[in-house]
Amino acid sequence: MNVSRSVSRVFFPVFVAMLCSVSTSSAGDFGLSAGVERYSGTYTYQTTTATYVLDAGMQYEEEDQFSFSLSLPLLLQNSDVVSRAGGMFLPHGKGGQSMANSHAHNGKGMMMNADSSSSFLAALGDMLFEGSYDIAGESESIPSLAITAQIKAPTAGSTLGTGQWDIGGGISVTKQFGAVSISANAGYLVLGDPAGTVYHNPFTFGASVGNSFMDGKLSAMISYLAYTRVLDGYEAPQQISLGVLSQTSSTTTLSLIGSFGLSNTVPALGISLSIGVTL
Repeated sequence: MNVSRSVSRVFFPVFVAMLCSVSTSSAGDFGLSAGVERYSGTYTYQTTTATYVLDAGMQYEEEDQFSFSLSLPLLLQNSDVVSRAGGMFLPHGKGGQSMANSHAHNGKGMMMNADSSSSFLAALGDMLFEGSYDIAGESESIPSLAITAQIKAPTAGSTLGTGQWDIGGGISVTKQFGAVSISANAGYLVLGDPAGTVYHNPFTFGASVGNSFMDGKLSAMISYLAYTRVLDGYEAPQQISLGVLSQTSSTTTLSLIGSFGLSNTVPALGISLSIGVTL
């Protein structure tokens, strides 16, 4: 059985957690979250695929030790030619021209014919579990060090998913400089192959810089995420994200994140709005 994970949206709860870490407010043990997202891009096809996500999740954090999150989305998408694998939506050729018969396009990978229409498909998305364990705390001169793990269960089936498990692991380091937080991470994903497509298992790389304002009630961050090549003949996935988090009360936070694709294999544009409540 091929197994892997989804990094991020996989990426989305991690990004929100990073934003929260920039804030100086104390975090509770348990939390609930809900969010809406929209992604669009051609993904090397000739038509645009639009994806709407309604996400719900829960989180648990033991301060200075470990944390985990669990999320389950509902998806609405106008084609079945892309699905989430690792932390990004990626093309897999289903419903369109096979990758073997795809033709070169402007010297950048291949362009496939997607059989998308104005109608939308609705389905349960893939469940994502993410966890981290701190193995070294931060000191005045040394950043904190944590190991991370992710598991994506194929609850979406093969309609709007790969129908396969994904797993991944990695390490992350974080250093606080007053109100500024700097993080970097590296990992490896084992991606399950959808029918008719072979994914390479990528190494992942990420970095982020955040700053808090107004005594920690407002935080802003910029992040970069990249994979090594996942599909032969296609650009390696890369994206950059900008986020803002507002601590509206001692138990409630609102976050707004925009993402921008730096390669033609990921969404050209994404936006998400979420709310988190500490119990």
